[in-house]
Amino acid sequence: ENYFNEVYILKERLKSYCTTIARLYKNDKTLKELKTITKALSDSVQKSLKGITDVRSTHVHSNRFTEGNLDRLSFLELVNYGPKKIPLLKTLYDSTSRNTRTKYSLIIKQNNEEIKKILDDYFEVLYRVVANENRRIRYPESSTA
Repeated sequence: ENYFNEVYILKERLKSYCTTIARLYKNDKTLKELKTITKALSDSVQKSLKGITDVRSTHVHSNRFTEGNLDRLSFLELVNYGPKKIPLLKTLYDSTSRNTRTKYSLIIKQNNEEIKKILDDYFEVLYRVVANENRRIRYPESSTA
């Protein structure tokens, strides 16, 4: 749940950052081009993170996220911590817990690698927008000059 929320927050912050950059350059001669680029960049980030944020949205607004291993783990945890402990269920719980943790650790690791690529691309494009050919920050120019 926390992972889904953090990715959603990241998506919203990246979207907001594009808006902030466009506002900072509102009087710049390149505003029209900059708005086109920041809009495309924002849309691209939204699309790239859509799978994760859709799961989060469904979890928050419709149904709780459910998956076979997680459901099984919840059941085993409930049974395992009851008044009568059954050693076989404890073993099954431990095994399911390890397998589920391994599975989701791998999924999150892969997602994070893809998110790193998205962030690298995002900031490379933004840097080209706000930097000059010497790779120095180009502060907004007045459109009336």
